[in-house]
Amino acid sequence: MAVAAVIAVTGAGTAHAEPYPHHEGIEYGSESRCREALSVGSLVGANLAGCDLTGAWLPSANLTGANLAGANLYNAFLIGGNLTGANLTGADLRGTWLSGADLTDAQLNKTNLSGADLVGADLTGADLTGMDLSSADLVGVNLTGADLRGARLSGANLTWASLNGSDLASANLDGVTGWHTVQGRRTIVGLDTATGVPD
Repeated sequence: MAVAAVIAVTGAGTAHAEPYPHHEGIEYGSESRCREALSVGSLVGANLAGCDLTGAWLPSANLTGANLAGANLYNAFLIGGNLTGANLTGADLRGTWLSGADLTDAQLNKTNLSGADLVGADLTGADLTGMDLSSADLVGVNLTGADLRGARLSGANLTWASLNGSDLASANLDGVTGWHTVQGRRTIVGLDTATGVPD
C-alpha cells in the first residue's frame, strides 16, 4: 500500500497492485522514513528511495537533488516539477505525468518511462541508454545531446521534440509519430544502426 503520508499530504489514491522491482545497491527505507521525508514540507534533497508514491499529487514540486532511487511513482502527477540532479535510478515512472518537468542532470539508469507524459520536459544531455520509452508522449521534449543508445521508443510521439546531437544507435523507433517534425534530425548520431527509422 502507498505510504499513508503521501495520501494525506498529496491526496494520492491507493497503491498500485503490482509490486515494483528492487535493485541492488539501493537502500530501501521504512514506511516511517518515507512519511517523515514527506512531512517536513521541503522535498529538496529528500530521501524517498524505495518509497511507494503511486499516484502521488506533486505538481510543481521541487525535488532538486532528491533520492528517488527505486521509488514507485507509477501514475504520479509531477507536472512542472523540478527534478534537477534527482536520483531516479531504477524508479518506476510508468504513466507518470512529467509535462514541463526539468530533469536536467537527473540519474535515470534503469528507470521505466513507458507511457510517461514528458511533453515539453527538459532532458538535455540525459543518459537514457537502453531506456524503455515505448508509447511515451515526448511532444516538444528537449533531448539535446541525450544518449538514447538502445532505447525503446516504439510508439512514442516525438512531435516537435529536439534531438540535436543525440545518439540513437541501436534504438528501436518502430511506430514513432511526429518524426518529420523532430528538430535536429541531421545532427542525430547512430541512425544507421537504429531500427524502424521513418522514411
